[in-house]
Amino acid sequence: MALKVQPLYPKAGQDISERALRMILLSQVHLTKSICTYKIMLASLLKIYSLLMDRLMHQFILKEWSQNICAWGLGGIVATLLDSLGPLRLVGAQFLYFSQPVASIFISDHRLSVLIDLFEDQKQAQVFISYLRDGV
Repeated sequence: MALKVQPLYPKAGQDISERALRMILLSQVHLTKSICTYKIMLASLLKIYSLLMDRLMHQFILKEWSQNICAWGLGGIVATLLDSLGPLRLVGAQFLYFSQPVASIFISDHRLSVLIDLFEDQKQAQVFISYLRDGV
């Protein structure tokens, strides 16, 4: 005995049964949910990738600055100065925020944000100071 398979989509001029219509709608809803899930997963992965690349670029810029400062023979002086500033670094960060429109003429926005983070974040400052003292 042969099974009759009812097509999911009706032929031209044929009525759509309620069951077929439900199947079409359910398949579209399932497909839409799957697409939304994949979009959310992709957006999350892209955000994580962006954060990782930003952090790597941040470290690269700090190492580049420390190499340049050490090449000029100012590594110890700058490290001591940054270490002794302590809470005054926050004032320096606020000054950089305030002068950002003018400073962005001379330095890129990303490098300026790295410099601001260096003044704001104690951990970043300690990492940079260690780069300067190690001559990295």
